[in-house]
Amino acid sequence: MLEPAARSIQTDSGRDPGWRPDLIETSRSERIPYRRTYILPTRFGFAFALMLFALFLGAMNYNNNMAFFLVFLLTGLGLFSMTRTHRNLVGLKILGIEAPSVFAGEPMRIRLVLENEAAFGRLDLTLSTRRGQHRGPPLDLAPGKTGTCVLELPTGSRGRFDPGRLSLVSRRPFGLFRAFHPLTYPVRSIVYPKPAEPPRPIPASPSTSMRSRSDRVEAEDFKGLRPYRPGDGRKRISWPAYAKGLGLLIKDFEMPAGEEIRILRWADAPGDPEERLSHLTRWVINLSTLKLEYGLELPCGSVPVSQGLHHLDRCLTHLALYPEPIR
Repeated sequence: MLEPAARSIQTDSGRDPGWRPDLIETSRSERIPYRRTYILPTRFGFAFALMLFALFLGAMNYNNNMAFFLVFLLTGLGLFSMTRTHRNLVGLKILGIEAPSVFAGEPMRIRLVLENEAAFGRLDLTLSTRRGQHRGPPLDLAPGKTGTCVLELPTGSRGRFDPGRLSLVSRRPFGLFRAFHPLTYPVRSIVYPKPAEPPRPIPASPSTSMRSRSDRVEAEDFKGLRPYRPGDGRKRISWPAYAKGLGLLIKDFEMPAGEEIRILRWADAPGDPEERLSHLTRWVINLSTLKLEYGLELPCGSVPVSQGLHHLDRCLTHLALYPEPIR
């Protein structure tokens, strides 16, 4: 079970309003054009066509008018199915797509937001991988409504996650044809290392894991204003200074003497590299849950001391991409 601070990365309701993650791929609104919507018969459609051909040969052989009538009726039904299936996608509005980061072993949930501005319903909208190995649950959109197509993909090891080309697919009515629209923008995300279970205590040695702030003592809690840095909370922005045209300035407060912040170092974690990443991931989540300030030092670089969801995401991302250098 993941802590609330870690879960809030993956839910819209828990995100910091000032946090703008780089792992979300959101497209600008676009309508699916006619020329970018393709249609092919399904296996059932091929079987249906083969049946019609056999009926047609039988009708010609026996010169049976009722058999001809049945063949022409079913052929018209197939043509109707083809046009309706194609119409399910043409003109549909794509509002955006996102793939929030997850921990290794959890399914990656890709969400495609759609809006139906037409006067008719859209049936059986499914988000699928290119070759159809993975498909999400179908979505029916009523006129004037907005909905979300969801696709869950399995994740293995940590690192960058690229599901490849995705398509929006529809097979209704009747399932004789498969209309699909290939998504033209990439969908990428990050798979964080799996947190260690059971968790080990965070090392508490002052020489390796803590840094004192006793040398920063002021008469008052408020220290002054400083420039904005990534990871600063929105509540600490000095809006009066911003209104005066001074840019984004952050209200800096002094911590009481003797309080400590955590520095998580690579050498403090036991085991092989993957086990160390797993322990560091667990410690980062725990410190974020406690709303403490912490930093991260890896052989490939370090993350400055900070706190908040943006800082949590940054630390987890660097752990996921290790040994890539930290920038």
